[in-house]
Amino acid sequence: MIKFFRKIFPIIFLFLIVCLFFNKTIFKGLVPFPGDMLVGAYYPWLDYKWGGFLTNVPIKNPLISDVFSGVYPGKNLIINSIKSFTLPLWNQFSYSGCPLLADFGGVLNPFNLLMLIFQPIFGWTLIIFCQFFLSTLAMFLFLKEIYKNKLSSIIGAITYGFSGFAIVWSQFTSIGFAMIWLPLIFLNIERFFKTKKIKYLFFLSPLYFLLMTAGHFQALVYGCLFSGFYFLWKLFLDRSQIKTKILFYSISVILGLALMAIQIFPTVELGKYSVRFSENYISEYNHGLFSLDKIVTLFAPDYFGNPTTFNYRGSFNYFETVIYAGILAVFSLIFSIFNFKKLKNEKFFLFTNVLVLFLAFNTFLGKLIYITKFPGLSTSAAGRIIFISVFCFAVLTAYLIEKISVHNLKNTIRYYWGYFLFLSLILISTFILYKRFFLYIDLQKDYLVSIRNLFLPIVLSCFIVFILAFIKNINLKRVLILFIVIFDLFRFGWKFTPFTKKEYFFPKTDVVSFLQNQPGLFRIEKEKGPLLTPNTWMVYNLSSTSGYSPMSLNSYSLFYDEYLNKAKFPGVSRYSEIKEYDAQKLGETNVKYLLAFKYKKTNKGYEVSPNGNYLNDKIIPKDWKNVYEYGSIIVLENKKFKPRIEIKNSTNQGSIDSVFYSANKITFKVNSPKTDSVVILRDTWYSGWKAFVNDQEVNIDKYLNIYRQINVPKGESNIKFIYQPKSFYYGLSVSIFGLSIWFIFILKFRNKKT
Repeated sequence: MIKFFRKIFPIIFLFLIVCLFFNKTIFKGLVPFPGDMLVGAYYPWLDYKWGGFLTNVPIKNPLISDVFSGVYPGKNLIINSIKSFTLPLWNQFSYSGCPLLADFGGVLNPFNLLMLIFQPIFGWTLIIFCQFFLSTLAMFLFLKEIYKNKLSSIIGAITYGFSGFAIVWSQFTSIGFAMIWLPLIFLNIERFFKTKKIKYLFFLSPLYFLLMTAGHFQALVYGCLFSGFYFLWKLFLDRSQIKTKILFYSISVILGLALMAIQIFPTVELGKYSVRFSENYISEYNHGLFSLDKIVTLFAPDYFGNPTTFNYRGSFNYFETVIYAGILAVFSLIFSIFNFKKLKNEKFFLFTNVLVLFLAFNTFLGKLIYITKFPGLSTSAAGRIIFISVFCFAVLTAYLIEKISVHNLKNTIRYYWGYFLFLSLILISTFILYKRFFLYIDLQKDYLVSIRNLFLPIVLSCFIVFILAFIKNINLKRVLILFIVIFDLFRFGWKFTPFTKKEYFFPKTDVVSFLQNQPGLFRIEKEKGPLLTPNTWMVYNLSSTSGYSPMSLNSYSLFYDEYLNKAKFPGVSRYSEIKEYDAQKLGETNVKYLLAFKYKKTNKGYEVSPNGNYLNDKIIPKDWKNVYEYGSIIVLENKKFKPRIEIKNSTNQGSIDSVFYSANKITFKVNSPKTDSVVILRDTWYSGWKAFVNDQEVNIDKYLNIYRQINVPKGESNIKFIYQPKSFYYGLSVSIFGLSIWFIFILKFRNKKT
């Protein structure tokens, strides 16, 4: 019994550590979700008093709005699709309809089912919780395979699972799941070289598939490359039967790719037509490459401020530039460099970590990815490669704790004097800059923030050195270091991560309820500004011509910018938001309702107000009818509205009835008593949609160069539109074939060795 308890104690301990991080959820019922920003920064929620506040709800983190304007609406749509027993292939709520599975948004992530099994709020909370617990557990299992001391593995695992990178990406529910599967891939590679059992190589195939299901393309590419190089590294160290090992590893990778086909085929097809490779979003920020001064954030993550304290002054999104893995991680890097000749497996992780940091910073190597337009990587921010860096830091941290006995006063000074010299130089130069900008209040405040945020890293560094240099009991050293690591990373995590009340989780409002109760098929639009931010309408099953997605269709983005926003020089963007309010053109896109602000005239100009009597001057009142208003929002009905399904230029009293409308299938009846007709479906044209008239497939033409239209014969006809993308079904076939072959191989080689 005692032996069993010792075996499972690390798992229990890691679980309790994660529970400690989620103490606000466990004891106060708060949700890891930026709902405070949703209700505290955007209308129509801003017209209500939430949480007992007399003014707006205070916002903890203003930089992760993508969580409620992209991540959660997408997961909610996936779960609703499963509930209705339909494949989550098409999103009917944004961009007048767009691909869903092909968007590579983690549709196949098995953890999505938590939102199906449990209530959405609890399911969402479990999804976030599982990222932390399972990533730390997976890393622990890998580290335990290569290090004897369990505490070393625990500290390395916590460094990995609660690194700054893991924290800032946790509520995006993508790369956090990639962080679960990558250590398990390394674990099986390690076990293969230890035992020579071929089955461990074939375990890689489903793990690569699961890595893909996380829904983060860069993590997939980096993870595959990283693990592939690790296999080659192990092969270099153990050169027996090289050809056989390469053969079986290659087969496992090919089978992994075959399993991924169900997702990769549709994504590749969409990628050819998306804005991903043509917009300038990332290049405008120098591809997210870190400026060299960001090296300071390796040990002082908030040197340039933090979004939660509203003093961040960095040049790009905070969460795209976090390289922090804790103070101890920096010590481990230095220790590994000093002990380079004694390193074994760790040399690979040291080399990789240094290379990754060069790739993330504004260096020649970093720019090379973007100059060469490396597939899958050059369209995303450079900082996402830190996914690999935190893995390396975790291994090097475990190595430091494993070898902690070599630390005495003499060695500690020898190893880390340069680090403290660097800290001193940073502190002195910051203080000089603070004094230099004494006459410039804003700049003075910036550098005062930097000085303040250097204090704790310096104190923690001193504590670590004291423990390493003066504590003689090795086990006590490790335990004290463990507490410092937990304090250090949790301090950062709690500061960044919002935990909010359940009532802030997409609450209904009077305006939303009014729209939900309107009959028929229609779309809504909203005045540009802090109003019903993109994709939030999806949660309420409302549809819009607008949308936000890095994989939005190129053709639709151009149409939106040129036709609806009347741009003289239309361009493509992942953001499609209305700037013009032409009732006729909006009517042509099936927009029936426009949500607009009410403005009140003041001495300072016009401001949004529940007592306002003015509308945006681009809205022509005669084209719109006031049908509802609440607080600062007025709902206008479009007098030039056109239905979703319509007989084009009908003069023969044709009719449409018996409409059934779902994501992947639309059916209705057309009665055209006098002549043949053309039927318009104001949904986005995309390959994969098929149309049938009386069970005979017909060609789908384009209307307005973006919507669908078909020719229908005289008389009564049954019309059917079905989304059957060949890329998905080809991918499904390849995946099923790959799974069958995998089963054969795993059964054949389950007990065999190389």
